[in-house]
Amino acid sequence: MEGTGGHGADDGRAKRPTIRDVAAVAGVSRGTVSRVINGGHWVSPDARTAVEEAIRTTGYRANPHARS
Repeated sequence: MEGTGGHGADDGRAKRPTIRDVAAVAGVSRGTVSRVINGGHWVSPDARTAVEEAIRTTGYRANPHARS
C-alpha cells in the first residue's frame, strides 16, 4: 500500500508556510526573512519588498509556539 507509512501522508490539512517557503518565493535567505519579520536592520529595500510580498502571497504567519 502506497502512502501508508506516515511519511508525507495527506491528512486533509494544508501545511502552514514556513520561513523557508517565504525565502524561496522571495529569492532570499532564511536569515533575511527573519530580519524582516523581526524588524532588524541590514536588509536592502528590494529584499524587504520581496519578503513582504512573499509573506502576503504565501499566507505566512508567525507561529507563536515556535517563538517561545
